[in-house]
Amino acid sequence: MRIVMTGATAGFGLFAATRLLDAGHTLSIGARAPERLPSEIAGRLSAQLLDLDSLATVRRFAAVVGSEPIDILLLNAGLQLARPATSIDGFERTFAVNHLAHYPTLHAQEA
Repeated sequence: MRIVMTGATAGFGLFAATRLLDAGHTLSIGARAPERLPSEIAGRLSAQLLDLDSLATVRRFAAVVGSEPIDILLLNAGLQLARPATSIDGFERTFAVNHLAHYPTLHAQEA
């Protein structure tokens, strides 16, 4: 089963990614630093550059991972900020990362 996942490099997402890999699933993830993955998952999956703060990188990620059939989308990434911030695209950052960034992932073929 091919799973595409965001938020797989820390916390609950890292735990989930490790368990999915241990169960034999094929995992493709997006990461801000795919060259610096945690040791639990490094070398065990396909990692592509993905910065949910930039819709352009989201579209590139979606084009790459969407080139093959996907069985499951596990869209786990998100953030909560204590102070107001703006995304690279000019949106309120929490809304941009937690909501807008996952929309192009689902609809890359329509772009």
